[in-house]
Amino acid sequence: MKKGIYSISAGVLAGEGSAMVAGTLNDYVNKNVGIYWTAGIFAPMIEEILKSGLAESIQGDVLFSHLTFGSSEGLVYFNSRGATEFDFRRSILHACFGALYLLGLETFKTKQNALILSIIAHMAWNLYQLSKLSARDTAIYGGLDKFDYTWQELKNKILI
Repeated sequence: MKKGIYSISAGVLAGEGSAMVAGTLNDYVNKNVGIYWTAGIFAPMIEEILKSGLAESIQGDVLFSHLTFGSSEGLVYFNSRGATEFDFRRSILHACFGALYLLGLETFKTKQNALILSIIAHMAWNLYQLSKLSARDTAIYGGLDKFDYTWQELKNKILI
């Protein structure tokens, strides 16, 4: 599929805009429902709806939107922890969710079903990553809602 400069630019813009809005919404949700529910359930819904929805609404390239989102998010966490190397895995991970959205669009022929596929994949990934921490945190803090991490610390600690 041939992409024009408008589609690619709009995809990059959608990814940047989505990263800014998702960061704000995720922080708000985290304050109201806690870190585990935000990271495991609500953030994947917020992020996938924004990345794909915004790109689709402005006729941008969905894959570029997801890739840009992951890169922008990675840069924020990279700068916040004073890292010396940028972790490209976050960019690739979000691009994979975008590819799943496009695969779902091709397979199911509806944006809603494609979005559900990418949301479920994102939730599954985040919940898997959280499960790596849950045994320790459940034993120490008495429950999954009592992770001893801020939203930003959690994003720095595991790849979500």
